[in-house]
Amino acid sequence: MGNLGSSQNDPSDSANVPPELAGRKVRTRQESFSRGDQSTSSRRSGRNGSVERDEWSLPDGRKILEQLWVKPFSESMTEGAKTILEESSADFDAYMFDEHLKPFFESPNGMLQQLEIGGEFMAQGSRFKLVSCFPSKGVVRSNTRIHCVPESANRRPLARVHILPVKDPASGNGSSSSSSASAQADPDSEATFSGTLRPWLQNHMGKHFERGDTFTIPDCTSGTGSFCVVAVDPP
Repeated sequence: MGNLGSSQNDPSDSANVPPELAGRKVRTRQESFSRGDQSTSSRRSGRNGSVERDEWSLPDGRKILEQLWVKPFSESMTEGAKTILEESSADFDAYMFDEHLKPFFESPNGMLQQLEIGGEFMAQGSRFKLVSCFPSKGVVRSNTRIHCVPESANRRPLARVHILPVKDPASGNGSSSSSSASAQADPDSEATFSGTLRPWLQNHMGKHFERGDTFTIPDCTSGTGSFCVVAVDPP
């Protein structure tokens, strides 16, 4: 992991690991960028009229990612990176951060790019997938912590994919859980598929899916518009 804002380990990191990555060996190396971004804080008024600093949003309203987890696609990895991955997950994390992620997010293009869960981006010749992040959409700045998962994503044709809508437990349709939403069977699955999922998937041919992925379809007319991939074949 590259820590973009501090040079000391934060013991609370383990509590923020997303469920789909729990149990995986993700090295938490912390490191600061060579330069800080002093424009990453906006200001807002407090209750007593005082001005408070908000270090996790920009003046234009975009959110700054506090943490993100990424994995590279195997077909874009160099032979050197593949060798390092086979030998040491810790060295792989350091290598990918130093050679790809840090230079990219220091660049103007990297600082402008808004990322969201399931999205992909190119960094110094290697393609990465955003596995998880908090919040679910935002930009990277010097106080963002970047974790590189010590495994690669494989882009292959899927014979089948099982997708369920994500429902908010607060609505009474979902079950209570440790997460804010849960995937549940849709009683109107045929209508959801033909009217929402199929057109969206046809417009996103080539999108990489794996178990645990979540995505949101804008302007969805039913439910929350969020979906979760619960199974893929081949896995």
